[in-house]
Amino acid sequence: MHTLFGTNAILAFALSNILITLFTIIRVPSASAAENLHAWGYHQLFATWLSPVHASLAYAISIVVHNLAFLYQLYRKQIFLHF
Repeated sequence: MHTLFGTNAILAFALSNILITLFTIIRVPSASAAENLHAWGYHQLFATWLSPVHASLAYAISIVVHNLAFLYQLYRKQIFLHF
């Protein structure tokens, strides 16, 4: 896994920032009011069954796993982006 993140490290960093920015911009209607996808995902997927500290950690890990899934496809096809 170390090699996987190291081969496209700048892309991994940029992808993480893009995901979080998009999750913050996209609005989702909820029971109380419209909230962004970032807050909705945290509350609906993790905060309902985990303590706040563990829910935050699980949410952060899920972002890393999404990043890893995308980067793995590039790594498997030997696609390395050099900036």
